[in-house]
Amino acid sequence: MTTRITVYARPCLESLESRLVQSGGFPANTIGTGTGLIATPGEVTAVSVTVAPKNLTPGKHSTIFGIFAQPTSGSGLHPRIVSVEEAGGVKVPFKQGRPFLQGYNDQVAGFVKVNRPGPLTIVVSGSRHTTGSYLVEATLAGDVNGDGVVNQLDLSLFAAAYESKRGEPAYNAAADFNQNGRVNLYDAMALMHNLAPESARKPLQAVVNLNPSDQTPLPTSVNSGGETYKKNVTIQGYTTPGSLVLTDSYKTETYTFAAKAYVASSTGFFSIPTSNTAGLNNNDLLILDPFGHKLIRSYPIFWNAFAQPHSKIK
Repeated sequence: MTTRITVYARPCLESLESRLVQSGGFPANTIGTGTGLIATPGEVTAVSVTVAPKNLTPGKHSTIFGIFAQPTSGSGLHPRIVSVEEAGGVKVPFKQGRPFLQGYNDQVAGFVKVNRPGPLTIVVSGSRHTTGSYLVEATLAGDVNGDGVVNQLDLSLFAAAYESKRGEPAYNAAADFNQNGRVNLYDAMALMHNLAPESARKPLQAVVNLNPSDQTPLPTSVNSGGETYKKNVTIQGYTTPGSLVLTDSYKTETYTFAAKAYVASSTGFFSIPTSNTAGLNNNDLLILDPFGHKLIRSYPIFWNAFAQPHSKIK
């Protein structure tokens, strides 16, 4: 049976849980904030932030930025983002993720793709004839360490936060691009879109094997992966440098890629520790490279739990 997964070509902002007004400051990947006021029903006002030259990823056609608007404390405004504009009033296509829904989504969220530095103006109005003050925030997707650029330094921080939720120790708000309270595949795709490549563009391929010390030392049955006498082993691989390797939650035929994330080094090598159950264990990997390529690689491992390791091979 062939199992397929659909991976969207661009990130989206799904609505998984309510997003409350921030009380502990802004995420590290914030490039600018501002406040505005809708004094009369139907009025339109704007807040501008600045995209610095270093915020744009070299060699990429565009860079993704998150745009968020929420009422300030005590405001009765139900904010709606009317448009996002570059210098000269040139509109940038705004992809909406979450609309404002009081008590559920207390924030408008979306993203834009920008290809030149300068002012970015967020035009806001109030829906349902509401009025009041509001706060706008713009973030750089993938800038987990908050230095204003997206590069290899951000990958390890993102991998450590992958599949964490708000309130958990591993959660990192700067890794949560869409600010929905969970770091997942959508955030990973946004980061990889903005990531500066470590190598020249090439087809995405992957070589995957068991760590030599974990391999069965005698001739065994043949499968498309490996065989071991050990419960806990390490999968080693080689792929495009700077790629992100996502693992599956369950070793079944259903792809979720909601377990852990690993980073291919600047030389392209990665390693994944895994624990086997008796019999055949299917390890599914989703590899995302900095050029927008995606590759699913399945690596089965047969754990012969009843055989005794041999200390000497004759």
